Amino acid sequence: MRYIDQVLPSLGENDVVLAAIGSLYPGVDARAPETPQAARVKGGAAMAGVLARAVAGLQQVPSRTIEITAGDAAYRLTPRACEQARARARSQRDKLTGAPLPHNQARRTFVKVMLDELTRQAVRQLGRRTLAPGDEQDLRDELAAEPAIRRALDVLWPDLTPEQLLALLYTEPGRLDLTEGERAALARPASPAAWTVADVPLLDELAELLGETGAAGRAAARQQAEEQAESAEALEYATRIVDELRQADAIEVPVLEVETFTAWIAGRNNTEAGPRGSLAERALADRQWAYGHVVVDEAQELSAMAWRMLIRRCPSRSMTVVGDLNQTGAAGGAGTWAQVLDPVAAGRWRTARLTVNYRTPKPAMELAAALLPAGAEPPVSVRDSGEAPWCSPHGGDLAGLVRREAGLTGDGRVAVIAPPARIAGTAAALGVSPGPDLDAPVTVLTPELAKGLEFDSVVVLDPAGIEQASPRGRADLYVALTRTTRRLGLVITGDVPPGLAAAGLDCAAP
Repeated sequence: MRYIDQVLPSLGENDVVLAAIGSLYPGVDARAPETPQAARVKGGAAMAGVLARAVAGLQQVPSRTIEITAGDAAYRLTPRACEQARARARSQRDKLTGAPLPHNQARRTFVKVMLDELTRQAVRQLGRRTLAPGDEQDLRDELAAEPAIRRALDVLWPDLTPEQLLALLYTEPGRLDLTEGERAALARPASPAAWTVADVPLLDELAELLGETGAAGRAAARQQAEEQAESAEALEYATRIVDELRQADAIEVPVLEVETFTAWIAGRNNTEAGPRGSLAERALADRQWAYGHVVVDEAQELSAMAWRMLIRRCPSRSMTVVGDLNQTGAAGGAGTWAQVLDPVAAGRWRTARLTVNYRTPKPAMELAAALLPAGAEPPVSVRDSGEAPWCSPHGGDLAGLVRREAGLTGDGRVAVIAPPARIAGTAAALGVSPGPDLDAPVTVLTPELAKGLEFDSVVVLDPAGIEQASPRGRADLYVALTRTTRRLGLVITGDVPPGLAAAGLDCAAP
């Protein structure tokens, strides 16, 4: 994202949101590492149903009567009363869509029905004849504020944010309708200190299932009330100013236009009450913002759950999807386009194959093509650098080789692409930052971080290690070999991958 995020603003276009999947959920910038097993489970289409069942499982009916003591009185929540309240809450529908209300909104009905029952018990204990008008409502308000009652209702139907619930599911994976192995892949001993990219679509899914919490709803209501009060104050001020100016003959406004003119002044006076920031900033901060069109790059990496998140943001399904299935490295990524697009846009998508490669020179592309699956047709490179890929056996002098490449590229940039486990040691050996620094003449990257980028010279360290580092390691190695615009080198520290050996790679000192 940092590589491209200044392209459109430099052209004067500021109304386009640029975001990675890990930052599409407001308030989250996911960067924590993830195991392939966990990513695969989280990204699978089945997780939508798993999360829906987990939310439904929060709405409990006790197996026996709950006894609650509040003040000098005792109250009883029977399983039958709780079941009736739950059924009433679950039957509530959105007035516009007819869909069931989200968990947190439906909770209001559950709490109302339970408080009705508790209030009836309180009235019976006190005797209705002893109550004055308004006493029954006062009793209800007191019961609603009673800590013991609030705790009991929170257990039966908790009010949770997506972040709270997902953390709970990870620490108590038994709540998830998954196999034991899948639960083990997701289990964490404590709440996550940081979210992973695969967590973000799950947070978004839970936001749909849960809806806003009671606290968030009250905060939104307060903000709306404050904004309405500011608008009313501005309108009152504008009306007074217009009346004074008309009485002083300072302005002439036809009677039929006084209201419009007053509203215009009020609006000018109340501009600070409006949303701040650019349109793109406001859109990115609003999870429910609907986009007219979405461009998806590196689309082969998106999981089924990530696609669900994107479709929510583009109800029209107007999308340009760009990707290369031969480069799929993510555990939950695409195997075929039909696999990921049919569930969200069946019959509404078409493919256009891009057959020309403008980046990778012909010699490097010919070597990388040896890693493609049988029957896959490589793109045609339009450039021929005239420089065949070189190969250094047994590790060689990596620092010396990189210095040589940097000297040959002049002001260009060199990338060393290595297996994840070798990044820190390689960066230390070269005296560079272990993190990706795209402004430095030499940077050290994993294939995942190199995806979508290009460099004047690329040195691939331990290609066999890259291929063995993940379940889709061959695709990762293909990515590493196709990042160069000029020179490509391979430093072998073990065996030559079979695909490259079959391609006739000559592994001799460059």
